[in-house]
Amino acid sequence: FARVLVEINLAESILNHLLVEREGFVIYVTLYFDRLPDYCSLCHYIGHVNSSCKVQKPSDEAVRKSKLVGNGAP
Repeated sequence: FARVLVEINLAESILNHLLVEREGFVIYVTLYFDRLPDYCSLCHYIGHVNSSCKVQKPSDEAVRKSKLVGNGAP
C-alpha cells in the first residue's frame, strides 16, 4: 500500500490501472483516488460538472430562436 500525490489532467481520461515493470516481473497496480474534483468538460473549469454549467453552449433550438427574434420575426 502506497499513497502518492500526482498531478493529472482532468480533461483526459483517468487511468484506473498502471503497469509496473521490474527486471524479471510485471505487475498491474489498481489505482484508487481519494478525492477527484468536479470537472466541467464544457467550460474546462474545476468545481462543477457539465449538468450544472452556466457557460454551456446554447442548444441548436436556442440558437435558431435567437436568430428569429434578432431578424424581427415573431
